[in-house]
Amino acid sequence: LINDKAISNKSIIKIFDGCKDMQFIHLENCGDITDKCIVHIAQNCPALLYLDLKDCGHNKGMISNNSVLAISSNCPLMQTLHLHGCMITDSTIMKVIENCPDIIDLDVTSLTVTDGCLLKIAELKRNMTKLNVGFAKVTDIGVSKVRVRVRFRFRVRVRIRISITRITNPK
Repeated sequence: LINDKAISNKSIIKIFDGCKDMQFIHLENCGDITDKCIVHIAQNCPALLYLDLKDCGHNKGMISNNSVLAISSNCPLMQTLHLHGCMITDSTIMKVIENCPDIIDLDVTSLTVTDGCLLKIAELKRNMTKLNVGFAKVTDIGVSKVRVRVRFRFRVRVRIRISITRITNPK
């Protein structure tokens, strides 16, 4: 359903109604999807491993904390979650990190990610393959903790398109 601007909540709800074995959903840049739709997916697709919501309802605040909290509560097997451009807060990202222990690919580009979130990732996520925190407002402390504590499989793929708000003076 990638780039389907005409798809409605009603259509997506109908498609994913009762899909308890669904594992892969890619809704990148799909029109005006709202929390109602994503909560429905979370409640009906507990085996979900991959969900891409990049730019869904972009700049309209249609995908919010409610959706992502439903995903973290109902889809504990989640491995890949792309939230680029959604209206999600730091505390919700931390809930995903806590409730979905198998997350290996997380895209939180353009979200309000802080050092606190990066420190939670460094604390709980030891085997990530990809972390995209592009355009986040973090300091060098958060970035360095993630780079040191997380054992990225293959090679480190932390995108450093961030706005570092403070650089500490090493002692």
